[in-house]
Amino acid sequence: MIKEFVHLTNMFENMGFVYLGPVDGHNMEELDKVLQTAKTYHHPVFIHVNTVKGKGYKFAQENPGEYHGVACFNPKVGTKETWKKECFSCAFGDILVKFSKSDKNICAITAAMKYGVGLQSFCREFPSRFFDVGIAEQHAVTFAAALAKSGKTPVFAVYASFLQRAYDQLIHDVTLQNLHIVLAVDRFGVVGSDGETHQGTFIMNMLMGIPNVTIFTPCNYQELEEHLYKAIYEVKGIAAVCYPRGKEQLITPLPTDKNEDTAVITYGRMYTELSQRMNNVYTCHDILYPVQESFITQFLSKKHILFIEEMYETGGYGDYFHLQLIHRGYTGTFRKKALPAIIKQAPPSFIFSSLLDTGTAVIEVP
Repeated sequence: MIKEFVHLTNMFENMGFVYLGPVDGHNMEELDKVLQTAKTYHHPVFIHVNTVKGKGYKFAQENPGEYHGVACFNPKVGTKETWKKECFSCAFGDILVKFSKSDKNICAITAAMKYGVGLQSFCREFPSRFFDVGIAEQHAVTFAAALAKSGKTPVFAVYASFLQRAYDQLIHDVTLQNLHIVLAVDRFGVVGSDGETHQGTFIMNMLMGIPNVTIFTPCNYQELEEHLYKAIYEVKGIAAVCYPRGKEQLITPLPTDKNEDTAVITYGRMYTELSQRMNNVYTCHDILYPVQESFITQFLSKKHILFIEEMYETGGYGDYFHLQLIHRGYTGTFRKKALPAIIKQAPPSFIFSSLLDTGTAVIEVP
């Protein structure tokens, strides 16, 4: 009664919940007491718990952003990772800051993942153009649509697996209004230690099902900058720049004795992976989707094509590419290697080896 007199009411009670709290989430006795109280009600109960991120671990309390998601490390000395390290996320953040210094219309949006997607520098440099909407990817896309409607250039940086939550908003709030937003899709493909809930292996299949979408898949930092520029300034509608977790891999060129009858096609990070294993690998270094005529026509004379991608095998880019070949009269053989629906936590190198059958005669297509 005293609480209601002082605080009046709140939105949870207005919706019919019994509201308990706030309670200290690090005090086990208090937490146990409020949970026991909640059990006595025969109504929906909302328990408001306050916690401190990283509580009980000195390193995490001092730097909660850096410890949001980490790989294996020695807990006695803390992680050696820093947000200044070289990675696609950090490169994206630096590139966006560079573009934004001369373009005041660029705005950055995150869904409570400022450090994870590399936007901490942008936040520092342009606080009035940085928006953290909390864990609400659906709202982030709708908010991006509103910014686009008002003449801004919104860049929503988000993990691939989390963008799946905003499928409806991409269609109804962006595409149907023919608005231009940029999606910086982090963690594209397999993610290693982030685990199976973060695997970004459905995003290509999802984005291709939305009208008026342009997709870029850079395989290094230089392409990331080129693609982000085109996504901001040259592409209309939804422009998605998709890049993997981790840092770029430099390619050691193999002898250029390409097999004229056979082509191995891939995109994104898989291009660098495969280029170190074989010498007849092709990728599109510009717009991946929709397919560019100049890229696809070079394969019409090939007798054998093997398509490899680190995406879900059903309805992926490989299927789309095959259909485009057929529409142009291709009569050769086409094989595809892709991933199953659920990928367990494992290093990307292990997953790639499994995908390629441990590298056994991959280019010997029938």
